[in-house]
Amino acid sequence: MSETRIGAVILAAGSSSRLGEPKQLVHFQSKSLLQQVIDEVAQIEFEELVVILGANEVLIKKKVNFKSAKLIQNPNWEEGMASSIRLAVEEAERRGLNALLILLSDQPFVNSELLRDLIKLYSPGKELIVASEYNNIFGVPVLFDRHYFQDLKELTGDTGARKLIKQYQDKVKGVKFEKGLVDIDTQEDLSKLQKHR
Repeated sequence: MSETRIGAVILAAGSSSRLGEPKQLVHFQSKSLLQQVIDEVAQIEFEELVVILGANEVLIKKKVNFKSAKLIQNPNWEEGMASSIRLAVEEAERRGLNALLILLSDQPFVNSELLRDLIKLYSPGKELIVASEYNNIFGVPVLFDRHYFQDLKELTGDTGARKLIKQYQDKVKGVKFEKGLVDIDTQEDLSKLQKHR
């Protein structure tokens, strides 16, 4: 991993306003959603693992084991996801990383096998975007070559990485991840998730 210098970031700054409780701390299969993704990412030797926190930071810090992850507080979390992506990319540039893997804290079926498959498809210097593929679309988790760092820093508002995936779709490689469709935004989503138990 050291030759390619890949970092990972978990975006966990949102307030979960539609859910009505911090989605990062929702429990599924005996762990919080954020703990689940941290544990899976930690199985891979990334150059650096960053977790971006914002809303509910104090509560989340009390309840999650961040292991060796670097925590970054996003003071502008209310702007939306783009503000967290900008912070993550700035950190990646400081560390001189070749690529950055972006993950969310509310996809309960992300696992280390998927992340390894994304990394296998990546080659430094080829300006690749390696994305998860579900329901015939590309999305997160997604690995961006450093070529796209400036574009990522120019995102604003609640715009996530999908905008750039669409913009540069001729550079995208995909890894099948049908369970990527499952994320937790509402109580209805949460009810559906509980049925997976």
